Amino acid sequence: MPPPKYLQPDYMGAMDMSSYFQGLDAFGPTYSPTNHPETSFENSGLTPTDLGTTANPMVNQLQELQAKIKMGVNKLELGVSGRGKGSAQQPTPESYSAEERLMMRKLAEINKIKTSTHATFTVQGLAGMAQGGFSRQAQDQTVKEVQKAIDFAKDATTGGAVVVHVGEWQRPISHYFGDGKDKAGATFKQWENESDDEMFIVADEKTGEFVQGVNKKGLIELPKYQTAQDVGISAPKQGVDLDGNPVTINPGDFVTLDGKKIDETNPDHLFRRVPKWDSGKTRFETETLDWKEIERRAKDYNLKNPEARNLKPEEYYAQLMLENQILQARGGSLFHGQQYDELQKIYGEFTALLKKYEELGEGLSEEEKKELLGRVIPKSRRYDTSLLPEERGTTEQYIRGQLDDIEKSMRHIHESSASADARASEMEQRRQRLRTIEDVGLKRTGEALGRLGVEAMEKSRIAKQMRGKGEKFEDIYIAPENMFPGEYGGHPTELLNIVKAGRENFIKIAMERDKLGQAEAEALAKKHIKTTIDIGHLNLWRSLMDKKPGESEEAFQNRFDNWMTGHLEELHKEQAIGHLHLTDNFGYGDEHLTPGQGNAPIKKFVNWMQDKGYKDFIVEVGSFNANSTMFDTWAYLGAAPWKATGAGKQNFQRMQNAQAGLYAPPNYIVGASVPSNEWTLWTGVPLE
Repeated sequence: MPPPKYLQPDYMGAMDMSSYFQGLDAFGPTYSPTNHPETSFENSGLTPTDLGTTANPMVNQLQELQAKIKMGVNKLELGVSGRGKGSAQQPTPESYSAEERLMMRKLAEINKIKTSTHATFTVQGLAGMAQGGFSRQAQDQTVKEVQKAIDFAKDATTGGAVVVHVGEWQRPISHYFGDGKDKAGATFKQWENESDDEMFIVADEKTGEFVQGVNKKGLIELPKYQTAQDVGISAPKQGVDLDGNPVTINPGDFVTLDGKKIDETNPDHLFRRVPKWDSGKTRFETETLDWKEIERRAKDYNLKNPEARNLKPEEYYAQLMLENQILQARGGSLFHGQQYDELQKIYGEFTALLKKYEELGEGLSEEEKKELLGRVIPKSRRYDTSLLPEERGTTEQYIRGQLDDIEKSMRHIHESSASADARASEMEQRRQRLRTIEDVGLKRTGEALGRLGVEAMEKSRIAKQMRGKGEKFEDIYIAPENMFPGEYGGHPTELLNIVKAGRENFIKIAMERDKLGQAEAEALAKKHIKTTIDIGHLNLWRSLMDKKPGESEEAFQNRFDNWMTGHLEELHKEQAIGHLHLTDNFGYGDEHLTPGQGNAPIKKFVNWMQDKGYKDFIVEVGSFNANSTMFDTWAYLGAAPWKATGAGKQNFQRMQNAQAGLYAPPNYIVGASVPSNEWTLWTGVPLE
């Protein structure tokens, strides 16, 4: 296959003459270049072989591959836009037949280019986020989409990365990365006063359901409970708990009426707390807690119960909310339960009396029966026997009617009290399963990523067996990509957390199922689960980073660059960096500008990666630069092909701009391109 025309030494296009570019430096630029801090196009050391690009996922990938080969691309990331069943407008990996996959593979082999895969961009996280919680069904559907991409990579590409978007769930940025909490020391927030409006979600670790949404501005009303101080204990002293075990009782501990300590971590103990009674208002005392008080009490709880699981403030808050509901359910059950004991006793007495009547038969008169009934069932009871309604008939009929009424009342209590007890029991169990959304979600993300990493390993083995001798193939690895700041996984630390969770599950599967040793399983986990680092997405944190008073733009830029490289170093140490995306923006939106046309620290990023030995760069195209971004990036990074032209060397972008008439007009124009005779060149030279 001949090299592209722009690589040939004597001309750039069909209308160019070999002498056209001689002395081109004599012409000054006719426009001002973009004002960018990195406008010097020094050579980065990269070549066109190192810089690849993305295929348009909306169109046929075989045709895209052919087109990009003709453009001179040496590295291409194939992708799809569809999900589920594909269509012509939204293809999926399964839209491509075995024959088309083979053709893609052979085209890559013949042209000596590297191809990788991007799973459908409809995948926005592996945790299975759905309405109301994390869904195993939603997660399974997402995992299947990535499995399709892995299978496609096995058949159609030269292996390498299978890129997956991660945007697992929303979380308040200021809570995790505000006030210098970021490991690199920077401070971030999504909007002004975000820390006052933070919203947390607490989930059930077993079901994945969201149990409680916690807003820092929310207030919670709780009963006041009796403490040891209320019963005269002003200093630590020895005592016993509800189970009779010897314990130390502190003034702030909850105690029963007789001064026994209540263990807050024991659900059976917890609901024996004694609410304080306000005799003046004839009601129990309550208190209102704000977020600061919740934080203080959560901290106090953790200090008092070091052996129990450490609770975060939002978990503590959710526990308190559930406790209120449990108390309500238990209170209703107890109220009905008191009546139930009484009804059971009366029911037994009436049953015994009826049996006695039946034994005596006709030996008693009606008056004697009434008199006996009155002695057995005292008038102090709720069932008044002084008057027997005539409509009830005989005494036996009356008793049977009473038994029927009591049985109905008991059935009502069965249903209401038993269901209240069931609700209380269910909520008690749920209270024990409360976890932060990060604890629940990250576990599920790690499970999915681990499974996919194992599948990447297995499909890599098959792919190598499919290929001929000498055909290059890189082991497939799953490469979760940092996405947007507002979602978990957008921050480099979170991305690393996801990779670690995935590797842990990979190791578990490899050791339990495949009987691999620890060291071998760990090495394979690092090989098949890495990351995709997108510099454009990282740059979105720029607009969220607090600027110090009086800080110059240069100082701010340096601080942001240091933040970026600090986190990249952390990922590098964990051997978590795999695939690299180059795209630019101005720090607000993911606009996919051509590298060098925004303010992302592209060159800093590229140089850092090169120093560490990474070269798997993919330039992502946008809506307005699909045909130019590859060439412009080559030029921007000093990776463009060049040729000797007289006294100097011209880089590719200068040649491209010249061809467009930005530096000098063309020597001649033919056909429909010729303007009217009124138009002349600035030199006055007539057109040919």
